[in-house]
Amino acid sequence: MRTYPDDVEIHFVGEVFYYSFPFVDEVPSGDTIRAVGSGSASGVTGVDETGAAIRADLLSNIAVNSTSNIRTKITLTGLDKDKNYLLTATAEMTSTAERYEKFLLLKVRSPEIII
Repeated sequence: MRTYPDDVEIHFVGEVFYYSFPFVDEVPSGDTIRAVGSGSASGVTGVDETGAAIRADLLSNIAVNSTSNIRTKITLTGLDKDKNYLLTATAEMTSTAERYEKFLLLKVRSPEIII
């Protein structure tokens, strides 16, 4: 089981942002990531600290945006502040059907005003 993320991002409650999971080192020469949907394993999922799944509507516009990246829109309005979430991107190859995963540790925080 994987115990560390590939990347860590800190964002505030209410933010909406895009994140690209890079698979450039995993994609074999001459192959591409299979498009999301239609029985493909390519996509993005997420869980909170307890292992509960993140609502599907908070991870949207999931798509392969090049031969080696999966991009998703992340909406933080439905996530709890001061908690951590683990997002997993799975890339299934078009030719070989091999699967690779990348992990993002998302730390959701409340903005503080410093005086």
